[in-house]
Formats: sequence, C-alpha cells, structure tokens
Amino acid sequence: MSRILVVALFVGLTISSRAAALPSGAELKKLSDQSLLSFNSAVQKADFTDFYTSTAKLWQEQTTPDKLKAAFKTFIDQEFDIASVVKNVKPAFEPPPAIDSDGFLVVQGSYPIKPDKLEFVLKYLSEDGAWKLGAINVKANKASKEDDDDEKEKSSEEE
Repeated sequence: MSRILVVALFVGLTISSRAAALPSGAELKKLSDQSLLSFNSAVQKADFTDFYTSTAKLWQEQTTPDKLKAAFKTFIDQEFDIASVVKNVKPAFEPPPAIDSDGFLVVQGSYPIKPDKLEFVLKYLSEDGAWKLGAINVKANKASKEDDDDEKEKSSEEE
C-alpha cells in the first residue's frame, strides 16, 4: 500500500488571459526547479517566509507564511525532501505546459523515479515580465516494502 502526500493550494480568482509567451523547455525546467526547490527549502526550515515572498502578489493577498506552513504541515512532519530528485532528475512535462483560460501558465509533470513517484502541478502568473508562482500541488508516493516486492516480482516475470 502506498503512502500518499497531497496538498494543493490554488488562487481562487479568475484572471484575464495575458499575452505572455510560453517559456522554452530549458526555461520551464529552470522555473519548475526553482519553485520546487524553494518549496522544499521552506519545508526543510519549517518557515515559508522566503517561499511566500517569491509567489505571485495575488496569492500573497490570499495567504500568509503561517497559513502555508499549516497547509504543508504533513510535509514538514514527514521530513519531506525532494532536493536531490529535483537537482538530479529531468522532469517529464505531461501534458505540455499551456496557458489556461484563467491566464495561468500550467506546468504539470513528474520525475521518473522508481519505485517512488513524485508528481507536481505548478501554476504561474505573469507579473512585471516574470512568471510568479500562483499555485502548487505536490504529490509524493512513497513505495512501501510490499510495493517494492511487487515491482521486483513484475520485473522477474517480464524476463
């Protein structure tokens, strides 16, 4: 049985679409890496002040560093740490990043690591010529011993 951590925070306002261009593949990786590493740092320090100041103004109007800390308490309590994955594994963006009808750049993807799984959805707003994080959803499936055994069994059956 997998243990699942899921937290989603979304800006609840509709925003008119902006004529911002989609970032290139390299820019998307840099943007998502920065956001996920900033989030990870906040979790490690149990202090969301720096993370909060890096987010979109609209999101800042709707939350506080303390509210973010409370929302991600499970990640803090379980010593969630994704830094090595984000730094060393190339994410797979699926579906391709796009600007949604609310004007958010939606970057969804996962890191192809086994047996664990790390998925994310990041939503950005264009502010003053830069993409600022307006929502984050991180889901980490930590494989249990039983899952490891099942995976090993599958691998041996396929040979």
